[in-house]
Amino acid sequence: MAAHPPKKQKIMQKFREDYSKEWNFITKSKLSECHARCSICDTDIKIGSGGRADLEKHIKTPKHVLWSNSLKSTPCVSSFWQKEDLQVSEQLNFSNTFSY
Repeated sequence: MAAHPPKKQKIMQKFREDYSKEWNFITKSKLSECHARCSICDTDIKIGSGGRADLEKHIKTPKHVLWSNSLKSTPCVSSFWQKEDLQVSEQLNFSNTFSY
């Protein structure tokens, strides 16, 4: 009976800060060093086996594409206010700070 060669230990990819620099919606996950967090999808992505390739694969998923497109088409809340409204709001917040 022939002896089997020992299995190679798999080296798991860890999160790199470069990922956040390349994609501003990708951050470090709280699950483990082998996960990344997508703030667009609100999802943790397992990157242990492929690293950057796993992130590129995630970005092409229907879920990510759908959420990304919906964010692009949704106007920012501040666009509904006029500049004068913002100034009045800031004055009210400042005056409420000192009320006892």
